[in-house]
Amino acid sequence: MEVRGEQVYSNSIPVNIPDNTLVSSSITIPTGNPVNNISNTTYIDVRINISHPNVSDLKIYLVAPNNCGTLELSTNNGGNGDDYINTILTSTAIQNITIATAPFSNTFYLAEGVTHSPSGISYQAPTGLTGIFPPYLHHL
Repeated sequence: MEVRGEQVYSNSIPVNIPDNTLVSSSITIPTGNPVNNISNTTYIDVRINISHPNVSDLKIYLVAPNNCGTLELSTNNGGNGDDYINTILTSTAIQNITIATAPFSNTFYLAEGVTHSPSGISYQAPTGLTGIFPPYLHHL
C-alpha cells in the first residue's frame, strides 16, 4: 500500500498458494503513520507480484484490521493466463482489470470499482492495533 508522497509499506516474503487453500500476506503499518488516519484517504494503490499458472483461480482482497472492511482487488480475472508482475491496482486507473487478460503487468482499476475512495474500508483508524492490511489470496 502506498500513501502517495508519504510512505510505501511492503512485504517481500514469498507465500506459496496451494490449491483450495486460503493464504494471507500481511503488511504491518507502524502506529503514527499517515495511513492510520484513513478518514483522509482519497485513493488507494496496491502493487502485487504473484506467480501463478492460472490467475483466474485467484481471489485477491485487501482486508483491514478490527473488522473495518474488505476491498476486492481482483477476483477470477485474467482468463487462462498467468502471473501478476508488478501489477498496480488502484482507484485512479483507467483500464479495468475485469476485462483485461493475464499476464498482468500494468496499472488497473480495482475490481470492486471504487471511484474516488476505498469505500470498502471503513473510515476509522484501527484502535488498539498497529495498522495491518493483509491482502488475502484465495485459490480455488
